[in-house]
Amino acid sequence: MATLYEVGYREAFEPRAHGIAELLFDEVLPAIPLQDMASEDVPYLRRTFLVAAQVGAGIGLVEVRITGTDPQSTDRRTWAALWRGLRELPPMEPPHRLVAAYLMQAGHYVARTDAGAVPLLLSTLSDGGEK
Repeated sequence: MATLYEVGYREAFEPRAHGIAELLFDEVLPAIPLQDMASEDVPYLRRTFLVAAQVGAGIGLVEVRITGTDPQSTDRRTWAALWRGLRELPPMEPPHRLVAAYLMQAGHYVARTDAGAVPLLLSTLSDGGEK
């Protein structure tokens, strides 16, 4: 788990993971209702959300290379790496932490599948997760 997290974290700042995070930032983040964001916190939270998506994407990209598992399956080592990534984000209020967690998982999902998964993420957000 530690190796997957560490290599995934490094991968998070490579162009492919950064591109996935930017896609999520541009396409998915606007669909998430953000509550209780003081104007002075907006730049900090937006940067934290971007990093969360990057880390998730980095872990997903490494997982594909290392494990070669089916893109629709994730093992417990990967979930442990994602959990560690979430724990290592800066402190945030609970609603913002949930957004960061969602973007981290979305980054992981898109990295393991492809950018075509973004419409599925958006439809799930728009219907309250009932799909």
